[in-house]
Amino acid sequence: MACQITLSEDCRHAGVIIREAGSGFPGYEISVDAFHRQLVLREHFERRKILAFQSIEIRPQQQMELRVIVDGSIIEAFLDNRFSLAGRAYNNPGNQRFGFYSDSGHFSVRDCTVYGLKEIFSPSEESKLSTDIIPDKTHQPGSCLFFPQASSNAYSPFDPAMNFSGSFTLECWIKPLPGTGRTKRNLIVKGDGTKPGYHYGLNLMWGNSLEFYFKTNSGFASLTSPNDSVMDEGKWVHVAGVYDAEVSEMHLYRNGRRIASQQSPPAGLLSGNMGALRLGAAAGLPAANPFLGLMDEVRLWRVARSDDKILQAFEKPLLEDDRDGLVIYWDFDEIQACNLNGVQKLCSPNKVPDFRTISALLFDGAERFGENFVGSQEATGVSK
Repeated sequence: MACQITLSEDCRHAGVIIREAGSGFPGYEISVDAFHRQLVLREHFERRKILAFQSIEIRPQQQMELRVIVDGSIIEAFLDNRFSLAGRAYNNPGNQRFGFYSDSGHFSVRDCTVYGLKEIFSPSEESKLSTDIIPDKTHQPGSCLFFPQASSNAYSPFDPAMNFSGSFTLECWIKPLPGTGRTKRNLIVKGDGTKPGYHYGLNLMWGNSLEFYFKTNSGFASLTSPNDSVMDEGKWVHVAGVYDAEVSEMHLYRNGRRIASQQSPPAGLLSGNMGALRLGAAAGLPAANPFLGLMDEVRLWRVARSDDKILQAFEKPLLEDDRDGLVIYWDFDEIQACNLNGVQKLCSPNKVPDFRTISALLFDGAERFGENFVGSQEATGVSK
């Protein structure tokens, strides 16, 4: 959308409203805030819920061009060809309505034009799974999560249980789409790109390696496995990262076997980060190193899982007597409706009874996918 706007001298702020849902979600606003001299993305009527902002210098009674681009959860705004803004807006009631608003004073809009985004490449090759896959010996029945495109992700709002006070373990099963696994791909990410920043996570990295990291008082502690130590094309693989606070060590695992270790800073994980948890992408632009493919059996623990425990449990459903320290367990076998700020979204519930409210909400094409279903959606014996 592009238009010409003018704010009078007594207009404090004005702008565009998108995704307003009538009596439900009030939508987001891209505000030209003349009083605070900022271009702002925030929830409409919730002026403190700022998602992104940029300092600006404008003059009253001056006509300016405002352009807004909406692509899934990505929102970009450009003002007067001098200022730009980019952020994420995850609530989507499913409509394409937009409007304008102003706070006091006079605000004029003219020459408003709306465009549809045109693809500059065909995603067809990245959005289809290969049907020529040999079943793995570690096959498990059930369902998983499919991230078919760059903006697909699963999102869980902040919960204090996500902030570990000492040791912790991250693990999941993954199967990238063919040809997409040899660059950086975010698998599990806690925290946001803006302050206070990313907190901890597990990533695929360039050269077919695995990275495990967390933020400390003095910076980031990270461990990366050797090149070509993670993926086999077209096959499921289990990956895990462990931080053992008692001995200040970090470990990485592939299919239950340790592939890298190192000493870590004694300060340990930084406390107090209130960022959300995401699967398949991190907060940021553009698309924040998205993971394309299948993911399953996501488990987060507030303990350091031992070599033996990871090896014994990575290819099996978790037994009831082997869940001490388990905080999040998403197996994606069940998908239900969840409420996020008054908007209904599909989500996978947490199978840990003490933390049932920590659900994985599906965004931008992320969907439940039968592990035995490939291409034609008929059982073929594909496994993890």
